[in-house]
Amino acid sequence: MLKDYPDRLDLRILLACLILVPLTWMVALAWHPGLLNSRYDNIQAALPYLRELFQQGGDWHETLYRATWLGGSRLASVAGMVPLYQVAAYLGFSIVTAVNLAGFFVQVMY
Repeated sequence: MLKDYPDRLDLRILLACLILVPLTWMVALAWHPGLLNSRYDNIQAALPYLRELFQQGGDWHETLYRATWLGGSRLASVAGMVPLYQVAAYLGFSIVTAVNLAGFFVQVMY
């Protein structure tokens, strides 16, 4: 039956990963939704930029350049632009939730 519908197998694998990745974080690493699932470079480089992006409601045009950040910096060039962050900001998610979703997205799709 799966030979006739290979897409169903792909969907089952995707669904399993969507459940197992966060579950593994919760059980094995004692993670919960209020904690960041990333560390180090993401906290130092991306979070200041994400704060600016989320204050602008996800409009990256408003974050192209900031004279007061790092002595004058093109923020989009430094941190890059991830569409998932734009959508999360537009929908009113918190920065922590957006970073966690991006981390899980990468792990699930890998």
